[in-house]
Amino acid sequence: NLKKEKAITTRLLLLMASPSNKNHHRRLCPTAPDDYGLLITLDDQSKTCRMELVPDAHLDQIHPNAYGPSALTSLCRLGGGGSGVRVFKGYHPVFGSLVMKHGGYKDTKELFALAAVAQELKRRNSKAAVDMQSRIPNYCMVYVSPHHLRATTPQEQMLSLMINVVRFFGPPPTFYNMPSVSTSDPGMDSTSDSTDSVSSNPAEKEQGNTTGTIHLYARTHSTNEKLRVSLHSRHLDIVVGQNVVESKLSIEYGDDRFEIMKAVVDKLAQLQEKRLWKYTLGQTMIGGPSPVTGASYLAKGMLQGELLETLICEYVKVIRNLQSLTLPEERNAVDLVRQEVQDLNVYSRPTDISQLADAFVGFNIRKNWHPARGRFYTLRRMGADFRHHRFALTKAEKVPARLLGILLKEKSLMSHVFEHVGSIPTALDAKGFKLDTWRVLLRDAVSLKCSAGCDRVWNCGLDDGGLHNLFLSQGKVWFFDLGEPTYQPLPGLLTKFLFSFLHTLGMVDDKVNHGGWVNRFIPGEKLRLTEETEKLLPKAYDAFKTTIDRLIEILFDGEEAVRGLLINYVTLQLLSDAAFCMERWTIKGGGTPRYSNHNKSIEQWLWRALWDLYIASDLNTKRRLNSLGAKSSGSPIHGADC
Repeated sequence: NLKKEKAITTRLLLLMASPSNKNHHRRLCPTAPDDYGLLITLDDQSKTCRMELVPDAHLDQIHPNAYGPSALTSLCRLGGGGSGVRVFKGYHPVFGSLVMKHGGYKDTKELFALAAVAQELKRRNSKAAVDMQSRIPNYCMVYVSPHHLRATTPQEQMLSLMINVVRFFGPPPTFYNMPSVSTSDPGMDSTSDSTDSVSSNPAEKEQGNTTGTIHLYARTHSTNEKLRVSLHSRHLDIVVGQNVVESKLSIEYGDDRFEIMKAVVDKLAQLQEKRLWKYTLGQTMIGGPSPVTGASYLAKGMLQGELLETLICEYVKVIRNLQSLTLPEERNAVDLVRQEVQDLNVYSRPTDISQLADAFVGFNIRKNWHPARGRFYTLRRMGADFRHHRFALTKAEKVPARLLGILLKEKSLMSHVFEHVGSIPTALDAKGFKLDTWRVLLRDAVSLKCSAGCDRVWNCGLDDGGLHNLFLSQGKVWFFDLGEPTYQPLPGLLTKFLFSFLHTLGMVDDKVNHGGWVNRFIPGEKLRLTEETEKLLPKAYDAFKTTIDRLIEILFDGEEAVRGLLINYVTLQLLSDAAFCMERWTIKGGGTPRYSNHNKSIEQWLWRALWDLYIASDLNTKRRLNSLGAKSSGSPIHGADC
């Protein structure tokens, strides 16, 4: 199996990755029909990995470039997403109610992480595993439309995907019981040996005796031929009728279904990243008939009282589950990180720290302080580009761009851009670009006394378990947007949950400007908060403080040093997200002429960056830290009106 996995990473989907010669493609007939796409599913009940060609449909009511199986009905766009990926729901007669994304390579990896998490929960079998599985969705499908593939022969590429899976993994086990089929076809390669039968003994598969080339033939003299397979000593013949639709071309794998699926999805994601493809990705719907996100309650000022108590108690239960599911050998890494911190010297750079140390502080160092690609440097660079008019801007982008140019300049004050804030430095100056901030962060992280602050947990993919990625009811919490599972100490794991109490106010769906976010500022020469935001922000801070207080008391044995560390993590995440928003603006066409760009109103990404920068600095004023009980922890931003 290991040899097969290695072969897959280098050779699987070779025909998809690079076009084959014309003669070879003439043998790969029939190609997938123009109006058919490739549906890839993993059925845990029947224990099969299935790849099937199904009728394709344009989902233009969802997105101009979205396609999906034509069997989908009851399609409806969903809001609340912060990454800019189009999310929608629908119904499939086989899979039931689904939540889907028109997503890129990262979304594909995150979707398949659901299958990986399910495998791990089975391996870590316990009541905690059952409870966690009940809180998360199941992987359902990856759908690749011929319109998703930017290639001259996308239909041949999709068929090649199926062929290469068989080529490198061997024929599916279900094919072994099928009789050898005569394949005398006028179009058949004369070198093919169609009389040499292969034993159906599975042991021979282990020895590799059934591996070889794959031949696909179309019978021209029959209009209703069903899919038939013939095993030979040097090749496998897949024989289909003239009408591919009638043959319902598909491949199923059983015993090693997960490994096969993982290899296929990994390769698909690599191709997505390289060629900027997007697929339709589906997972099961969770949260009850009318699910509501925690962020929605927060935006309405309702995250308080019994509802907030439910959120905290349920989150603590989830953390207890993760602690229980973590194996003893996975917990302790603090000694290695402490030694690494001791070994740092004046010449050490952020890029010198290990992956282990970076994970220990919530992956905050490399992504933010990298000298070439770090998000803090992205903020400085794009601020300079705004000031020097290096971007082509629409009329709606000129005000936020001008203000970002001012705010992101070194030693700029918040009062240069915002009204009623006092002469205080920005969080980017105070927290992000101080010479030794990242060293202090590491030192503080390994200096905690309580075991919960230093021991790692297996995070079940909940690396972004914020209010915007969870459903909340009066009795339960569900998580619907998971990443790839990893190991983190609790302070790092809690970062995105806590930061979402402030961050998500900047990504509330605007009921007036459909498809956009509410702008928290009244534009002008300087910005001031809207009346709604001024009323809502104290409630958000109250919920934030109550949650931190309870988590420190319950999870960290009341150790107050955790409070300052958590606030620092939240601050860095807010700054990081401001850079993310500006990067998304450029990816969606910001800064360039928009002659035929279907992305509209992308200035909202700049306004959201301004919100993250504002709230990151507001969080770190002396007045705010005092109200949060952080009088002796953290490093406040000092200024005239703090």
